[in-house]
Amino acid sequence: MAKRKQSKPVIDESTRSIKRQPPRPQFFRWWMKNRSRFLIDLQWGPREGEQMEFSFEGIHPALHGVVSDSNVSVQVHHAEVFWDRIFDVDVKPKRVRRGCICEWCTERGPPRPFPNRSALLANHLYEPLLEWVNEQLAPAHWLILRTIPGMTEAEITIAPPAAKPDPKRKWVTHLISLRSPFNERSFNQRLVT
Repeated sequence: MAKRKQSKPVIDESTRSIKRQPPRPQFFRWWMKNRSRFLIDLQWGPREGEQMEFSFEGIHPALHGVVSDSNVSVQVHHAEVFWDRIFDVDVKPKRVRRGCICEWCTERGPPRPFPNRSALLANHLYEPLLEWVNEQLAPAHWLILRTIPGMTEAEITIAPPAAKPDPKRKWVTHLISLRSPFNERSFNQRLVT
């Protein structure tokens, strides 16, 4: 069996930016090395163009993630409606003499160079996802979906929200158990936002 040749990043010399190269193999390799660090395992879904989808083992299917060459996000889709992104990180890699930097990090001063693109993606995308899964998703028990005409929002919490009257907004709230059995309640309540 012939070994598959690893492709190297293509550099656009006019801007010294790294041209788009799907990170799916990079993300998957990083995940395989770090899988034991996740408190909730990832389940791989379909690839669509430049994106690869994933879900979380044992977590309500309304939550799913998407990884691309410059972004990792966790989105909420429920009842055929996109509700919100509850986790979202981005990166804009640029090759420099000392390695690779994120162009968006230059707004805060000189950016920290990374030895290569893989190290930059791990620091800016993959490690933040791992931290969010372990610190936010793992302890959460509830997915709260709220809607008013023209607006939706979602959040995950350990405990269900306490209703507090707010005469300005009337939310329709869906409370969904994150773990099996997936119980759901919908009710109207006024919540302070």
